[in-house]
Amino acid sequence: MRILVISTLSDLREGVLAQLRDAGHDLVVVIPSMKTARERSDLSGFALFEGDSSCPGDWQRLIEGSEVVLHLAYSTSNAPECGAEPRHVLRQDSVFQTVEAIGRATPGPGMMIVASGPSSSPDDPSDASLIKDRLEHIARTVEDGQVALHFIRTHESDDILAALSEDARCERDEPSSAKTAHSEVDSEPACLALPLESILNDPEPSKTFKMLEAIASAGVHIVPFTSSAMYEVLRHRESLQFSRYVIMGDGAALLDIMTEDVIRTELLEPTLLEELVTCARGVSPRLSIYSERGMNLISDGSIPPLAEAAGILGVSENMIEGSLHDRPATRLFIQGPPAWVGRVQSVFTETWWKSGVIALLEYHPGLLGVLPPTADRSIGLQRIETLLGAPRRSSVVLVSSPLDAGLIEIYGQTWAFGPFADVMGRHATRRFPAESPLHGLLGDFLARQSRR
Repeated sequence: MRILVISTLSDLREGVLAQLRDAGHDLVVVIPSMKTARERSDLSGFALFEGDSSCPGDWQRLIEGSEVVLHLAYSTSNAPECGAEPRHVLRQDSVFQTVEAIGRATPGPGMMIVASGPSSSPDDPSDASLIKDRLEHIARTVEDGQVALHFIRTHESDDILAALSEDARCERDEPSSAKTAHSEVDSEPACLALPLESILNDPEPSKTFKMLEAIASAGVHIVPFTSSAMYEVLRHRESLQFSRYVIMGDGAALLDIMTEDVIRTELLEPTLLEELVTCARGVSPRLSIYSERGMNLISDGSIPPLAEAAGILGVSENMIEGSLHDRPATRLFIQGPPAWVGRVQSVFTETWWKSGVIALLEYHPGLLGVLPPTADRSIGLQRIETLLGAPRRSSVVLVSSPLDAGLIEIYGQTWAFGPFADVMGRHATRRFPAESPLHGLLGDFLARQSRR
């Protein structure tokens, strides 16, 4: 069962997530501070997302595809009393916003558990019952009774598992019409995401392309992803007819192969770009800095890219001079001598990365990529799935780098492919070394699809 856990770090007791995972559940955890979370060893290995209930779009995208939402809510009893709200407020109303987001999610979860913990014993006990009544009212209004709501007053894993078991019993007892609806959802086509380089560099490309065309004909959504420049993708357009879209910039944008339109999913805003550029220039004014906007690469100087970086940065025709930070960008590149780039990476790590403001990717020692913060976590691909209209919890994904490994958290089954297969941890149900022929894996996958 895929569970979205929303919690403050103070309420997230040690061992709770591990026990839920040991019970067989897949977890994605929303926390207020990634920096503080890194100080807790018990959170290592979990899919963490730094979120805020003031961003309803993020809330809804996270909720979509989750079967259960578990809200470990803290509360405060010193809120001012008013007619519309109880005095004892749970999580600054994020519980209520979460319930409302569930109503907009398609598909949405079938169950929400609100675990208020020891803080649910206010000076005025009537507040707790008032909160429960209001939650149930919102659930009935927004969800029309489609979401089972459980209100428990502990954060203990045993009580949470008991509530989950109750939901499982309800599923076994549901009418046949509801079971038919679930089976229709389960029969939706899978979404196969795989590295573009593995397709283009396969030793038997003709067999590989035939396999991919057959898989696409079977109704599977095939979405290649790559860090290469867009011109490299468009150069192989004729061979990629089995796919409409390519994920670019490690989840930062989606390229429509047919129209050449770029759909940005995550952006570095101008204010942040200016801070990053100013900091890098302080390390060395001789560094080459590029700002990626769609097909174009913006430079504020005439320093050419290194030869080994050209495949990532793009051809010279796409490079133009201008301001690096007057408009949002999908990626920022820092290029130069490895020692200087290393100093920039160290400063960026301490100042912005540890706070969860940016994501960093070292393409090679002389080229550093700065990405939006969610591009190296599952939410990046989940947003892309929303744009594609692909079903959540797809069947298979092949990954080829540690960055791409962050995209596998939302899948029920994972095939790890490439040199980093061993670092995928428990999420990879099958692992294949880089020497494995891609067309062989695709043939196995096609055979499995035909037996479904």
